[in-house]
Amino acid sequence: MKIAVVIRSAPESYPPTLNAISRWCADASVSEVFVFAPNIESTAWDYPRQVRRIVCNQALIAVDAQMRLSAWAKFRRFLGYTRSLFQLLKTEQPEFVMLIDEGPVLAYSWIRWLLPRGYQPALWYHNHDVVENPGKGLRGLLNLTAQGVRAQRWIFPKLSAFTLPASERQRFFPMPLLRGLYAEIPNCPDVAFYRRFFQPNCAPGADRSDDFRVIFQGAIGPGHGLEALLDLAHSGLFERRLVLV
Repeated sequence: MKIAVVIRSAPESYPPTLNAISRWCADASVSEVFVFAPNIESTAWDYPRQVRRIVCNQALIAVDAQMRLSAWAKFRRFLGYTRSLFQLLKTEQPEFVMLIDEGPVLAYSWIRWLLPRGYQPALWYHNHDVVENPGKGLRGLLNLTAQGVRAQRWIFPKLSAFTLPASERQRFFPMPLLRGLYAEIPNCPDVAFYRRFFQPNCAPGADRSDDFRVIFQGAIGPGHGLEALLDLAHSGLFERRLVLV
């Protein structure tokens, strides 16, 4: 089976995406994983042998430089991105396509009608960056993000799967239109994956008796682990003083 992972930024900046790619490559039924992204500067990453990292045919640009582009320049780059995605899907015809965030959803909605007749891959849409105010009126028509949000209504009935890192975000999506599976996938990689490139150690010069500082990132609510951290901090079972940031 071939899988295409379509993202609008550098996948090397998203550990959960790298984790998903790693999990797929560990499956014997997966022969090739195409990781498709715009030509944006990124850090090096050692992908599994089944992965083909593909960038669209356009000039390399830094992330901050891309954000400063005019609306017209962004639109032109997006057209090039969409054209390259079409060529990939038409040529390779992966059985499974994962679209990450609304940009790839918009690109796929534009090219779906041009793909070879009879080719209908299973679609998985994963969103990790909710757009609360996409823009309305003429401003919304000229905004690619707003167009991507609107394209979600078109694609939801066609999805095999839709996933979010937190289920409370469902209110931002047309869930009644979903015909496929829904699941919550927390925005963190497997411990086994994370250990490949990071081992927790004390900072240079730190003493073992120093405070153990924990950063809690995300929404504060039931089931998010904050209560467990507070219980641990006051249990007296931890060797060092636990400080929550």
